[in-house]
Amino acid sequence: MSLQALPFRTILFTLSEVEEIRLSSDGPGTKPYTENYELYSVLQGEGTWRLNEKSWRLQKGDCLLLKPGLLLDCRCSGQSELVYSRIVFCARRTAGTRVGGDRSPDETNAAAGAGEEAELPPTGLVHIQPFGQWQAMLAELHRYGAHTDADGIEGFRQHIRLQELLYYMWSRNDSPTVKDARSAVQETIDELHAAPEHKLDIPALARCANLGVRQFTYWFKLLTGSSPTEYVTALRVEQAKKQLLATSDPVSAIAGRNGFQDAYYFSRRFKQVTGMSPNRFARRGEAGPKIVALYYSGLLISLGVPPVGANLTWWGGRVFLRQQEAAIVDVGLSLQAVAELAPDLILMNNKQLPDYDRLQGIAPTVLIPYDGRRTVFEEALLIGDLIGRREEAERFIHRYERSAARARQRLRRAGLHCEREAAAIIRVENGGRSFSIFGDGYGRSGWAVYRGLRFQAPVQVRQLIDSGEQIEKEVGMARLTDYVGGCDVLFVIHEGEGIASLADRPEWRQLPAVVSGRAFELDYRNYSFFDPISLEGQLALLTELLLPNVR
Repeated sequence: MSLQALPFRTILFTLSEVEEIRLSSDGPGTKPYTENYELYSVLQGEGTWRLNEKSWRLQKGDCLLLKPGLLLDCRCSGQSELVYSRIVFCARRTAGTRVGGDRSPDETNAAAGAGEEAELPPTGLVHIQPFGQWQAMLAELHRYGAHTDADGIEGFRQHIRLQELLYYMWSRNDSPTVKDARSAVQETIDELHAAPEHKLDIPALARCANLGVRQFTYWFKLLTGSSPTEYVTALRVEQAKKQLLATSDPVSAIAGRNGFQDAYYFSRRFKQVTGMSPNRFARRGEAGPKIVALYYSGLLISLGVPPVGANLTWWGGRVFLRQQEAAIVDVGLSLQAVAELAPDLILMNNKQLPDYDRLQGIAPTVLIPYDGRRTVFEEALLIGDLIGRREEAERFIHRYERSAARARQRLRRAGLHCEREAAAIIRVENGGRSFSIFGDGYGRSGWAVYRGLRFQAPVQVRQLIDSGEQIEKEVGMARLTDYVGGCDVLFVIHEGEGIASLADRPEWRQLPAVVSGRAFELDYRNYSFFDPISLEGQLALLTELLLPNVR
């Protein structure tokens, strides 16, 4: 999209943050995650801004405009202090109507998407001359800040200053014909990012920029801090790193796919850039790669590769993993928290699908959609293959099967033949007026009950398991007998309500499992989770619970 095609009349720009940042040559850099548009202007010194595989080497007078959803790494690259301005602003479409008249076509279109984020060109390196006037405008904006009298007249004036600043920037970056050497070389850099595996032809790139090879190379190094060859090699290595972590393809195949002439040359250049061989990088030592698990964190722990970060806000609190989880950073749903951990790999399921592209900008991201028909054994093998821990996954499966066989044998000796008896798992809701019922793949002890101890599932539960739904919610209590009336054993997960909510209900007291004293209440803290270690713990707890109650 060009600036000419952008309906500025229907876009609202609002200021979020204004700050001046100083970085010393021997100090740490910054790693912000852009949640809105961010505009950087170098006021003093020299710095390197790295965005995924792309990097810019900026000095006084250079500016960078970044869109939301990016992880930036900024460092001082000169001998003197780096000083730069950081302005954060939002750009949203709004339904703007002319006073006393009809909407324009642009306004009509905007009305349909009012409140949506607007996509603004150009992003990346922007050129602003004369810089002295720009610097004076920045100083005025910094003087009053982002929150000065936001709802008063001074806040309105600050709002206008932002609009003037953005107009000044875009008015100097909207010429389709005037192209200086700097912007021409930047275009070739963007093309390299689109296909770094293609053969590098520096003379051809120089011709595209309408420059000689020597001048092109000079500008290229000035913009990136690297020669074209070094830069493209780094791009190819970055692509290869993702494939090494997210696939099990051989090194030779990854080398060819990324433009390296053979596996030997690839390994040599890879080690020069990363300090380790491709095979070692893929393994990342015995501890495995740095993984953020927005899902599957318990499974990773079980396979011996605990994630550095996980969504423990939703999936944490496992009794059997309390010690392991204590060492994991709870990132919740914060993309900034994920970015700060600088992971090698991110695992997620489709619950976080709206954030997939932004997560992919932080690190290689593997989306494994939730599938209620996929068993925990299949899931363990899937993740095991992904992170090079298949043997650990197979060991868990064999260990669980052996433990389950021993548990069934102990119960048989005590007189309980689980395979001949029916069992169900329910959760009481709405003050005892309704219940939910579970299959074998939704936690709540289902795996231990139906797969470990091999109790028979009622017809409705078998249908849930076969369909992959695994849970039926808010069934009216009047239908309790229809669902579990034929069960010999009944398990009630206490998630706020338990058996006490049902004690006075006739339909509950008449159930065979209740009459025979084989209705058991299970604490959700022990039985809710579905990771391998928790499943083994649940199997042991259920066995000990049932043994004294066998008749």
